[in-house]
Amino acid sequence: MCNLSEGIEKRGEARGEVTGDAKRMLIVVKNMIKKGTYAPEEIAEISGMPLEKVLELINGKTA
Repeated sequence: MCNLSEGIEKRGEARGEVTGDAKRMLIVVKNMIKKGTYAPEEIAEISGMPLEKVLELINGKTA
């Protein structure tokens, strides 16, 4: 494989990992919200997700 195609492949893998990580974190945050035992601030702190985004998820403004 040439250097160009190797670089493209590695960037694609990195993007896929980031996308997968984000999807998994969203699932975890949604599960924390459903459980109902965490304050929004705790969810944001634990997950690293901005509090504004957590509040949007709680209020059903995003998927």
